[in-house]
Amino acid sequence: MAALTATLAFLVIMTPTANMDNPLFKNTVVRKAYTESELQATETILELTDGDIATDGGPATHLTLLPQFPPSRIVSLVASLWSKDFTDHSDSIIMIRQEISQGIIATPVDSFVRLDYDPAQFLADEDFSRIYASGSVSAFYWNSKQPPSQEER
Repeated sequence: MAALTATLAFLVIMTPTANMDNPLFKNTVVRKAYTESELQATETILELTDGDIATDGGPATHLTLLPQFPPSRIVSLVASLWSKDFTDHSDSIIMIRQEISQGIIATPVDSFVRLDYDPAQFLADEDFSRIYASGSVSAFYWNSKQPPSQEER
């Protein structure tokens, strides 16, 4: 009975969902929660703006269950990540977690795929302004009402 209990306990502890930081599961696990630094970054970004915050869909849906994160201000960025078209979020703060750039993310149909580009670099190249940067999160903003740059005229 003790061996069975120990075996089951070991298997439960070693599942990828319960043990996200294990290097064995690094390339096979979609992290389903924010880290403490990502939560702090989100709180800071919410204090910087009264607008919407666009971020990847999986954790964002859980994030809105916390009282400090109003559901009306957290919007999903998943479709834009796939299409590389961020114009729907041009007046929002776009929050890119390092996990999105380097890890596997969930798609709208509950499958998991690694992006073939770095969204943070892509937004920087598209003249979005980086307004926040920490080790694990970058935030970008582009005001659609601002006049076009010299290159666009």
